[in-house]
Amino acid sequence: MMGLGSSATFSQMSRNKDTSALFEVMRTLFDNGGTVFDTAPSYRSSEEVAGQIINELGAQDKVFWATKLNAASRITQNADPKAARAQIESSFQYSGKSIIDLIQVHNLADIQNNSTFLKS
Repeated sequence: MMGLGSSATFSQMSRNKDTSALFEVMRTLFDNGGTVFDTAPSYRSSEEVAGQIINELGAQDKVFWATKLNAASRITQNADPKAARAQIESSFQYSGKSIIDLIQVHNLADIQNNSTFLKS
């Protein structure tokens, strides 16, 4: 499997209105057999822009969409199930996929409440 992460470059470049370079990167990934795209809602607008590009390319069925959720607040370190659910719903909306291939927990704060949320 070959993939691409979006933390630094996608986050920085997605702030520009011209995302043609990112489009070419994604197209090149798929044209060369790559399938994995790793992102997270905390990477600012990179998840949204990547989703737009994947939808423009019609690549929803080609991409293995891996995202993360921040189940615990960075300020209080307490789990917020509603916020985590909203992050997942945004990932579905951006990716255009009916199934998110991999959802990772981006932090392990508040383990007891996080594990309860993930079981539901």
